[in-house]
Amino acid sequence: MGVSSEEIKIYTLGDSHSWHAWLNIPEVTVKTIGPMTMHGMATGSSFGLKEIPKGSYLICCWGEIDCRCHVHNHQPWQECINKLVEGYLEKIKEFAKDYKVILFNVVPPPKAEKVVEKWGGKDFPFVGSNEVRLQYVKYMNKKLKESGYPFIDVYDHYCDEDGFMLDGNVHIKDEQPLIDWLTKNKVGV
Repeated sequence: MGVSSEEIKIYTLGDSHSWHAWLNIPEVTVKTIGPMTMHGMATGSSFGLKEIPKGSYLICCWGEIDCRCHVHNHQPWQECINKLVEGYLEKIKEFAKDYKVILFNVVPPPKAEKVVEKWGGKDFPFVGSNEVRLQYVKYMNKKLKESGYPFIDVYDHYCDEDGFMLDGNVHIKDEQPLIDWLTKNKVGV
């Protein structure tokens, strides 16, 4: 990106999607909280922000776990997602006082059977059909995009023609679309 990593202060913060692919971008420091849901983030109090210098870019990465494991159990799902995003954005508003907040899209949902096939039956929780979870993710991304915060929308780089994660992956791997977005939007320069 043309600027030394000492000059750029870009951090990701969130669930495991704040780690994968971001880790391969030298200008970005990753801070993962582990398997925390958007709901958990919105209702929690501490996320390691003390370690992140004020004034830094803060890329927030939450929502995938909610869409994959929880939304289906809380119908009507649109109302559930509206409440999740509303709580998330209220918490984000607290961060925005001290950081340049950017929201990262919820990654494409994987097809459950492809994950099982690729990972040899490793136990990943999936609640709801593939098609239903796809609706959840697309709706949550729509709500996040409407928030008014800068929104990293690289979804199409990681999905197949039907909108699902490529190749049975759970996490994105190719960092180039992220680098391209940061460069195009002059983040960190």
